[in-house]
This record gives sequence, structure tokens and C-alpha cells, in this order.
Amino acid sequence: MTDTSHITDADIEQAIEQHDDPDHEDANTVDDIRTLLAIIQRGVEESWMGRMRELETGNAELIADHDDVVVIATGEIDTALEELEHHPDVDIDQITRDVVSATMHNAARRLSDYDWSHVYPLVARKPESRAAGEVYVEGVVNGLQATYDLSPGQAWAYYGVAIKGNSQSSWGRRKGDYDNKNVSDALAKARAKIPHE
Repeated sequence: MTDTSHITDADIEQAIEQHDDPDHEDANTVDDIRTLLAIIQRGVEESWMGRMRELETGNAELIADHDDVVVIATGEIDTALEELEHHPDVDIDQITRDVVSATMHNAARRLSDYDWSHVYPLVARKPESRAAGEVYVEGVVNGLQATYDLSPGQAWAYYGVAIKGNSQSSWGRRKGDYDNKNVSDALAKARAKIPHE
């Protein structure tokens, strides 16, 4: 079965409490929502290259990267629900749609420090293939340049420090630059151009 452990039971339970009646016999259960989350995850993995192009062109934005899990802002498009709508075997009512969307919001809030009140989140595991990982990094760095008019150095510094959580000195060493000021200056310029920083 597709791994959906990046979404916690608490994320789902809170969404059910918010949008369903847990005491009703037909209410959604954690297992019901996990089945839908697995469909979303499989869809994301199958369309990974397209998702990365959305990052690259600025139509989506990477908000957090937790090794094997990413949190992406998809703007006014609820990508998670789109994955379900395009699946031939899924027919869900509005309450279930609301529960799925709220579950994604709950997970995104837990995994990132970002205001999700005006955009939809997509929380997903990265595919395991190396090629997918390379396209992911290219999409994120190119997307930062396109969206915020960052130089390649600024985008790379922002990706390594602000998104991946490396220290400035360790990120500089990893890219072969032992002058901490180069990373520091590039990061400061990037943060000045990014509105939510």
C-alpha cells in the first residue's frame, strides 16, 4: 500500500471533527481518508515531472522540504482534490472533499511556518527515483529564480539554507565555497526579494 504516514492520524481526526459528524454512522473514518490520501500520493508520484514544472514556472511554490516529504503551495487550485476528481474510481461528497482539504491544511500547518489562509497546500512524499530527485531540485531552484527574480547564487543559497535547513557555513562547504560571507550575502539578498520571508 502507498505510504501516507507523512499525514498523521491527528491531522485527519481534526479534519473530521471540523467538517464531519464523527458520531454519525456514515461519518468518514481515518481509514476512509487514508485510502483517498493514498490515491492522491500515487497521483503526485505519477505526475511528479509536471509538478516540478509548476515549481519551475512559478505556478506553485515549495514551502518546506523535510527530506522525503515536501509541502507545496498550489495557489487557488486544490491539487489534492484534483487528483481525486481525475481518478475513475472515486466519487466523494462535499463533506469528504472538505475533510480531505482540511487534512492537507492541517499537515501543511504542522510541517511549515506559512499562512495557508489564501492558498491550497499539497503535502506529499517525494518519489524514490534519482531522476525525480534531480528534476525536483532543478524545479525548485529555477522556480525561485523565475518567481522572485533571484540570481542562481541567491536561489541556491535560499534553497540550501532557508528551505533545506543547512547552516550557512555547512551549505557553503557542500558547494565548495569556504567563504561564509558569499552564502550570507546571497541569502540576505534572496530573503529581501521574497515577500513571506
